[in-house]
Amino acid sequence: MALLDNLEKTFGKVANVTVQKSKEVTQLAKLNTQLAGINRELDEMFASLGRAVYQARKDQPDSPYAQLFARIADKQAQAQALQGQLNEIRDVKVCTQCGTANPKESQFCSKCGASLGDK
Repeated sequence: MALLDNLEKTFGKVANVTVQKSKEVTQLAKLNTQLAGINRELDEMFASLGRAVYQARKDQPDSPYAQLFARIADKQAQAQALQGQLNEIRDVKVCTQCGTANPKESQFCSKCGASLGDK
């Protein structure tokens, strides 16, 4: 009987340790998820701040960020050229008012009604 009692105590201890470790793992997962969410929010805030600074100072040639602003402008021009190529392949023209892609033969935007002109 002593052997069974010892086995019972050992299994009880193992079960308690397992439960405790499971709680720790759950708590760690929750904290990691919360931390990841906060870090995502911070990244979004820094990106918004960066965009705001860029918009406010992009035309100031004496800005300490002038070189970075020039690189951003170059990348924007590259992105715009690539988007133009995609629009040509897709046979669409994009509304300058709302950004909606419309069939190339459209005269007016299907979303906002703005004239698409002759693009």
